[in-house]
Amino acid sequence: MTAYVIGNITVKDPDKWAEYRRLVPETLVPLRTQAADVDLVTFEAD
Repeated sequence: MTAYVIGNITVKDPDKWAEYRRLVPETLVPLRTQAADVDLVTFEAD
């Protein structure tokens, strides 16, 4: 089964965000799944 997660976040601390992204995959091991490491796309509107 495929699942997609779409979110809207504001990164205030790029270093903490990088650390979070580094740690997420190991939390998925017990679920026998994986996270796609994709480039983030930023859209901004006024």
